[in-house]
Amino acid sequence: MLITLPWAVLGGALATVLGAMGIHHARRGVGRLWAAVAGTALGVLGFVGPTALLWGFGG
Repeated sequence: MLITLPWAVLGGALATVLGAMGIHHARRGVGRLWAAVAGTALGVLGFVGPTALLWGFGG
């Protein structure tokens, strides 16, 4: 489990950045805003959760 936590942090950060880009494009009328917001929120959760676990373990 501890081996996959750093990958989850990277994946969450990537999802957050891509979700923010999706929000930017959706506001220009190219995509769907609700999907971009949901992706960004899940990306933030995917970044914060494993980061808190790693920090709690002292890693």
